Amino acid sequence: MERFQFNKKHVDEAIHGYRRMVKECPNNDMTDKMLLQAFYRGLTTTNQSYVNQLAMGNIMNKMYQEANEIIDEMEETSSA
Repeated sequence: MERFQFNKKHVDEAIHGYRRMVKECPNNDMTDKMLLQAFYRGLTTTNQSYVNQLAMGNIMNKMYQEANEIIDEMEETSSA
């Protein structure tokens, strides 16, 4: 399996911003898909490739719950 190099700090910042948006969701009227798009678009192309590799396909094609679980795993791994 090919390993992708990614900017851990950038991914951590994107996850933090995503979590903040999810927490504020009732106040900003963003759908789950819009929240996921905002997270994904906040990543560099290289980091998008890394996330898609972890998702075993494009994370944007996953159901929100599954995508959120992948992001949870990324967050747990980065804080370990």
